[in-house]
Amino acid sequence: MVVLAMVLLPGISKNYLIKHGKELTGRKLHIDDISINYWRSSIQLTGFKMYESNETDVFTSFDTLLVNTIPYKYFSNTKALDQCYLKGLQVQIIKKDSTYNFDDLVRFYTQADSIPEDPEKAEEFKYLLQNIELKEAAINLYEADIDNTTRLQNISFAIPYVAWDQENDSKADMTLNFERGGSLQAAFNAHPKTLNFEGQFVLNKIGLSSFIKHVASYANINSVAGSLNAHINLSGNMDKLEDMVITGDTEVLNFSMTDQSDAKFYAAERMYAEYGEIKALKQAVNIKKVLVEQPFIEFQLDSVSNNWFRIFNIDTESDTEEVGAANAQVADSSAFYYAINNLKVTGGVMDYTDNLTGKPFSYHLIDIKVDTDSITSDSQWVDVTSDMLLNNRGTLKAKVGVNPVDPLNAKIDIAIKDFVLSDLNIYSNYYTGHSILQGDMYYFSQTEFEQGNIESENQLLIKDVSVENNKNGLMSLPLKFAIFLLKDKNGDIELEVPVRGNLNEPEVDVWSLVGTTLKKIIFGATDNPTKRLAKLVDAKPEELQQLVFQYPDTLLTEGHKKQLKKILELEQLKPELQITMSYAVDPLELKKLILQTSQASTVQEQNNASREENVEGRPINELTIPSEMTATSDSLVNQYGEALMRQMKTYLATVVPNTAIQLEILDQFDPETMVAEPQFKMEYRLKELEQNRENL
Repeated sequence: MVVLAMVLLPGISKNYLIKHGKELTGRKLHIDDISINYWRSSIQLTGFKMYESNETDVFTSFDTLLVNTIPYKYFSNTKALDQCYLKGLQVQIIKKDSTYNFDDLVRFYTQADSIPEDPEKAEEFKYLLQNIELKEAAINLYEADIDNTTRLQNISFAIPYVAWDQENDSKADMTLNFERGGSLQAAFNAHPKTLNFEGQFVLNKIGLSSFIKHVASYANINSVAGSLNAHINLSGNMDKLEDMVITGDTEVLNFSMTDQSDAKFYAAERMYAEYGEIKALKQAVNIKKVLVEQPFIEFQLDSVSNNWFRIFNIDTESDTEEVGAANAQVADSSAFYYAINNLKVTGGVMDYTDNLTGKPFSYHLIDIKVDTDSITSDSQWVDVTSDMLLNNRGTLKAKVGVNPVDPLNAKIDIAIKDFVLSDLNIYSNYYTGHSILQGDMYYFSQTEFEQGNIESENQLLIKDVSVENNKNGLMSLPLKFAIFLLKDKNGDIELEVPVRGNLNEPEVDVWSLVGTTLKKIIFGATDNPTKRLAKLVDAKPEELQQLVFQYPDTLLTEGHKKQLKKILELEQLKPELQITMSYAVDPLELKKLILQTSQASTVQEQNNASREENVEGRPINELTIPSEMTATSDSLVNQYGEALMRQMKTYLATVVPNTAIQLEILDQFDPETMVAEPQFKMEYRLKELEQNRENL
């Protein structure tokens, strides 16, 4: 009977498991064969299948399971296996939304173990496991949401010895090969007595293109390329898992992403991160170094959004509240700690394009370098330095200091050298109606943000700039005349542009502040050009604005001659400048002066005054005021103006024979004649602009 029972037991066990598998394991089972070797105390199962909950599809299966036990060890309460060999394991995992196809199994086994064991009655657990081997296993993960399958193939590992009281560490090595290339190698060491453990994981040449469907579910992209390498080390104690430490490094090579038009918008030759100590269960992350080598960014801006926001589905308006809430949550959280000891970017390239003016503006930034000091979650200040080459010529160096918790407290220092102004022609035409033919710019800026208040000191040095007037721009700025006036003796333009404002006010925009300041400078220069011109000849602005005479004098005083010499010097320094001297007098006021002079009998004193010959040989001061005060007063007004004009022409031609200064007499109805005293008013224009106006 015993022999018969031993012979029949495998078949009975097989049929029992198949019939009652769902009650025992929670799923329908199938087994091809069960073999029992009583002499070796071994059991072998072949052709095992566990079905899905629908009892049709296979969830997991294996070809062969061989278990050799050591029966006599059980008498000392030690669970012992001499061998555990599993070949051809196949596992099908399906994920949809947040559920998996094994959730019912988890519920089944947790319910079975829901009655807690009395710790006082629990006996000490002893085990001895030898020759544990997994061979030719495979795991398939199907993600229904994105219709993607990840396959791990040829999984094999062997553990020679594991025991509860062993002196030496237990070791387990495993290699996983991914279907689309790459592998995962794992090694695990554990000491049963101390419960200390160490683990090493090595990812080698994992192709990132396999994850395109994962990324495409969050971004509008066509492709992801590159390979991932990683070395991850774990160490800790089984009793204190919260103190487990993760170290290692991760490297991504030849990374790139393309948008839905198949255009590359981001790439990097190498991205590398070296970990310090990461205590994940304590929410503490320490990164020693982050290095990005030769990155490429394609940034396209329009009046509505930019390509990065469109690719990653970022809606600035709808996401503002969510981002603010998330930032507040991170700022208020004292549990999470992070530190990045150094972040560095080398050899970066950025292609910038915008269509804000109706025409594409493209700009090329190369050799971008970024370096930072330590960044931590509790940092009060972080400094970032950067430099780059602008359109293959100009250089930019910047240093940015910011409070990570409060970005409205920051300092920005920028230095730009050899910037080619003609690169900005599209903007210049659109906003000012001028093309920039040539010119280099040097720009230095020091900006401070304190609680949202901005104080920015900006210095510009522009060399050899010249512009061409095309048509009126959006702002109708008199740029050409302003540039002409702003140039110093060396042809350079030096400007100081202070910017003030409060960013907490919704209507305040930094670029608007800068634009308003520049417009004030330009219009200030053109509306009152003498302020700029006076600096060229060491004169006071009022000396270049007017020459005032006292009736009945027509002779030039030393003060007049000094003024005229400065004006003639200015003409030589600025040959493109058209200078016009317009004689202006209020006829009614001058008639009153003539009447007063006549009544005081000053005619004889005037005739005795020194006489100066004009170019035609006639005495200039021969003015006769008749005793009658009728129609002759109008004639005397005209004669006085003509005498001043002859005197002025004579002096200018004597000092500079080829002078191009124009002299004219304003019409008595011109508003400019509403002045108290006879005088010459100076006007300064560009000759080219005057010629264009005449042609029009």
